[in-house]
Amino acid sequence: MIATVQKVSGDTLTLEILEARQARPDVAIGPAVGTIEAVSRGLLDPALAGRRIEAVISIVGDTLASRWLISEIRPLPDR
Repeated sequence: MIATVQKVSGDTLTLEILEARQARPDVAIGPAVGTIEAVSRGLLDPALAGRRIEAVISIVGDTLASRWLISEIRPLPDR
């Protein structure tokens, strides 16, 4: 997924998704566009705010609650 980071707060990013593709053929694709909040397993660098990134997001949870988990975050060069 490629997204613009709108906001960083501790371990949570607000992302505007620009492009999405399947990470693996056996896993369904998530949101193709829109704004979501994703949580990391660790604290995030506030300097990511305003940057375009490439990352993997996956949904975790059960039928009662779920959230987007972000990993493999890679800042992209400015255009």
